[in-house]
Amino acid sequence: MYSKKMKKIWWTWDIRMHWAHGLCLFEKSYLDNYRNMIDAAAKLNVDGIVIWGFLRDSHGGISAAKAIADYASDNGVDIYPGVGIDSYGGVFYDGDSEYSLDKYLESHPEFHALNQDGTVQVYSWPPTDRKKRFNACPQHDEIIPYYQKSLEWLIETFKVKGFQIEQGDTGLCCCDKCSKKRIKSQDMSGIRGSAADAAVRIPAVLDPVLKNIPI
Repeated sequence: MYSKKMKKIWWTWDIRMHWAHGLCLFEKSYLDNYRNMIDAAAKLNVDGIVIWGFLRDSHGGISAAKAIADYASDNGVDIYPGVGIDSYGGVFYDGDSEYSLDKYLESHPEFHALNQDGTVQVYSWPPTDRKKRFNACPQHDEIIPYYQKSLEWLIETFKVKGFQIEQGDTGLCCCDKCSKKRIKSQDMSGIRGSAADAAVRIPAVLDPVLKNIPI
């Protein structure tokens, strides 16, 4: 009889970590929090850790993220960065990087998700975050190569075994294309809005990446 071991994965947000003093607000607290968690994961035979907010300039950016990924690899624990598609900062959650979705949308305003009144959609997370963050409209396929390039960079730059993808639950785009599609998709299946978008969007982003990059 065929059997496959189910992996044990811990899911985390950097801003909610409290395995050391501080909540990953600075580089030291980020490194201390995740090194402590990696030590515990190794002792408890946990296979991997998902990290949302893996890359932020405020807690060390690329160098700190490399340090965490390397430390985890050395201790037999896999790291899976959280990656947003159309939301949650893309690959680089918060920073002055070409792989930050917020930075990308500043340069490509035509891809912004819109509110019902036509204004640019803005959200903050957590509620104490004062920064403006943006969502991308899921009807623009032109942005897909950007996501693919970002994922390739992530895998090539860090010792990670994969990533977790989410399209985000920070709001639905209300542009004409999205509104018409949403109305059309309201059938007996109950799949509409972001669920219907994600079912198409995420495979379109991932399929060529997973074929070209062995994880």
